[in-house]
Amino acid sequence: MEESILRPLVEDRQFQGVELQNGNTLEASHAFIAFGSIDVHSDLARKLGAERMENGHLITNARTKMTNVDHIWAAGDVGVHAEQVTIAMDEGTLALFGLRNRSVNDKNRIIARL
Repeated sequence: MEESILRPLVEDRQFQGVELQNGNTLEASHAFIAFGSIDVHSDLARKLGAERMENGHLITNARTKMTNVDHIWAAGDVGVHAEQVTIAMDEGTLALFGLRNRSVNDKNRIIARL
């Protein structure tokens, strides 16, 4: 179903559903919010050589969030996204761990070469 929401239906601070723009109501006890059509507004990743999908979102390693360009990480809606703050936070955490692990590994390589 694709229809604009006119207003949420709430009773005693409890979500009851939504009233749709077309006048219909959709009853529900829970909701999950997402924003559609999130566009990438920066061209920086392309200029750095990061691999992108047709819609401009970046392709990253699922575990480390690093792009195909060494030392360039991406998280949240600039990547393959679900338009959710909690997922963006998770991806940011994964990117941070990926960056930290990479930095530690790079430092160990430099020390090993000395």
